[in-house]
Amino acid sequence: MKKRLLLLFALLYCFGAMAQDISISPNGQYAVMKLDQSEYEDWTINCNFNPEKYTPIIYEKFKDDFDFVVYVLNELLENKKYSYDGRSYPVASNEEGIGTSIYSMSKRYGSDGKLSRILHMPYRYAIKNGPLVHEIAHRWANYAIPTIDFRGNDYAGHWGVTGGSTPGQLGGFLQSSLTKEGNRYTVAYCGPNANGGNVPYNQLELYLMGMIPVEEVEPFSVFRNVSDVECDYATYYAFTSTQEEIYTPQRLVEELGERKPDYKESQKDFKALFVVVTNEDLTAEEVKLYNDQISEFCANEKPEDGHNFYSATGGRGTFTTGDIRKPNVGLTVTAPEASTAPYNLSSPLTIQWSSEITGKVSIELYKNGVWFKNIVQHVDASAEEYSWLPTLSDYQSQASYLVKIVSEEDNDIYSYGSEFNFYVHNYTVSGKVLDQNGAGIPNAVVTAGGSALQISTERTETDGFSQFINNLSSYNIIFTPTTKYLSSFSFKTTHHGNPTPMVILSIIDELETVIWEGEGEIDMTQDWTEIRFSQSIEVIPNKTYTFRLFKPDTNPEDDDYIRMVWLLNEYNFVHKVMGSDAPTTYCDADGNYSISLPQKWSSKLTAISESLIFEAIDITIGDQDLVDQNIKERNSSDNDEIDNNPSVNIWTYKKKIVVENYTGNLYIVDVLGRTVKSVNVDALHTEIEMPNIGLYQVIAGPKIEKVILR
Repeated sequence: MKKRLLLLFALLYCFGAMAQDISISPNGQYAVMKLDQSEYEDWTINCNFNPEKYTPIIYEKFKDDFDFVVYVLNELLENKKYSYDGRSYPVASNEEGIGTSIYSMSKRYGSDGKLSRILHMPYRYAIKNGPLVHEIAHRWANYAIPTIDFRGNDYAGHWGVTGGSTPGQLGGFLQSSLTKEGNRYTVAYCGPNANGGNVPYNQLELYLMGMIPVEEVEPFSVFRNVSDVECDYATYYAFTSTQEEIYTPQRLVEELGERKPDYKESQKDFKALFVVVTNEDLTAEEVKLYNDQISEFCANEKPEDGHNFYSATGGRGTFTTGDIRKPNVGLTVTAPEASTAPYNLSSPLTIQWSSEITGKVSIELYKNGVWFKNIVQHVDASAEEYSWLPTLSDYQSQASYLVKIVSEEDNDIYSYGSEFNFYVHNYTVSGKVLDQNGAGIPNAVVTAGGSALQISTERTETDGFSQFINNLSSYNIIFTPTTKYLSSFSFKTTHHGNPTPMVILSIIDELETVIWEGEGEIDMTQDWTEIRFSQSIEVIPNKTYTFRLFKPDTNPEDDDYIRMVWLLNEYNFVHKVMGSDAPTTYCDADGNYSISLPQKWSSKLTAISESLIFEAIDITIGDQDLVDQNIKERNSSDNDEIDNNPSVNIWTYKKKIVVENYTGNLYIVDVLGRTVKSVNVDALHTEIEMPNIGLYQVIAGPKIEKVILR
């Protein structure tokens, strides 16, 4: 009987207490191998990739059902220590006529003959952006033709100075671009060892892979001797050669023999086990990254950018993972089912399962592929149904969820359900922000249950060079918010050119997804340009985002530009990002506001405007929009009697509130009437550091004074 352990690894089932914990992603697409720190550093720092050590461990946990094992190191490209972007390790080959012998070393790696190749991708984005398509090609090529690079060196394994129907995945130039004058040749620029993820496999690669007959390979040139090489990067190579050899289908067969099996009988559908190697639990963003990359690479359609295996073979071959999750033993989650229609958060969700086991089960919730919470424990397995009412705190926009049910008697018995989504119906709350005379207050900020707006950051380190935003360039600002919502972005500039140049702002998350994009005009009479978000933008605090500023290319003839202003020659880009811990919106010029809030939301709604205090109003969102929810300036008579004794002096300096000529208890209250600081003052001059800018009331005995920190 096994005791169920607390889930330290958020992705799921661990196979044992060892230096390598092997688990499976909830969607069943890939495995995760979590190493201890010393082992992980052996991979990342010492560059000691040892497939003979780790692959047999992998094969103890999975069926011998894979043609490829693909190790992906969970590292950023900039952290890569390896000299390569991908590496292909031969395990077995059973083809004739491709330039290599038939062999098998699969038992060395724990396979009984099925495994043919091990691939190593030393950074996390290598699945999608080219190296993986390239490394797969090495399963069959290039063992066929001796080649050289542009320096004249032997170039085994790649095409080098070799033509092809397209620039090949293993390098080489476009045959149709070849021109000749005497013994001087020119070809379109190419990579001698690789041409990136944007090219498909060429005809020679497809033939060696068994995808097409040899007759479909158009004649191509192979150069054996080159000199006097001239290169204009991204345009052409020019070189002198005394040995150009033309390869035809007939010559390929004469030198290599017929390919066996031929293209009619050869294997075209391949199965891979992806193994993500890490030393820490994967974050939700990393889980999504691998889910998306592997799904895109294994899809039977061309991705939006570049090529996956299917599109690189012209739809002739597939490269899939299948579902590698351990077969369920007497326990299967049947509901909630995958559906394009999300589940309403305000209604109970019925979790159902079929069970052939006895005892108790626990039900867990995963969000974006990472363990999120225990829904319930100690449920009879025979009940086969549980009604669960989610809370608003369970919800995150654009998140995916799934349910896991696991036996409390044996944690090897578990089942994952299908991915599903929640939705929360939003309703609109609208009204006006009014002063004491009933007039609308323009540009006030309305906040739903939050505190005063705060500046999340004020400056960004740069490389010390003058930075321009013009027709051709953009400027990226790396930013880590400390609040859940962003309200506006502003930056300081000097100007040149048109009176109101336009700028575009994009906000991009860690996965390069644009979560917001809008535009703003630079007012030539102002130093600051502010771009406000009509509704606050929800972000994840302490995650990295990029603010990308650029100027649209409306007229390339214009020479107007916008120059960033540096502060005190410290080479800091001066900008402000306003955020809050709750949804916010801005009023229009007449004081009208409209804010979207989710069903079940209940808290106080108030406004913020320079030097004014407002009465907060209670809001509870039911099942309809709320109108005429006016927010009024607080009448000074509602406050305690104010002592105008001039001997007590209260003022502000940067983010400090300064109190002079007062001793005793001091209270600082925010716009919702919440005490944010309580200080016992025992000196005639006290400076109180505040974490956020905003509007506050300072209560010093009978004296109450409004202050605003900017």
